[in-house]
Amino acid sequence: MKRRFRVKVNGKEFIVEVEELGRREPTRITVPRVIAPEPQTEAPRAEPRESGEGTVRAPLVGRVLRILVSEGQQVRAGQTLLILESMKMENEIVSPRDGTVRNIRVREGETVERGQVLMEVS
Repeated sequence: MKRRFRVKVNGKEFIVEVEELGRREPTRITVPRVIAPEPQTEAPRAEPRESGEGTVRAPLVGRVLRILVSEGQQVRAGQTLLILESMKMENEIVSPRDGTVRNIRVREGETVERGQVLMEVS
């Protein structure tokens, strides 16, 4: 069936004829739903060293959850010194070298900034 319509475009009037092609059901396409896993990010971990600087700094902003060592304690490179909680994740802060824990500068529950000195290992 053909129908005529009057249409105005930019102030000009046109008469158009439109033909109905018949009713069709919409085409349904099923697309599989893919859910990508959320990327897992891990806090930077201090690399243990045999020698060199023994300053232990916070690799990120967080809250000191637990201190696992005490001043004067002997530790090995890679040994966990404290647990830093950041964005609801617990991050192990490890000793950069073999040595003795000196000058613990933080307390459990304290909030620390990225780069803040936590303790010394000499």
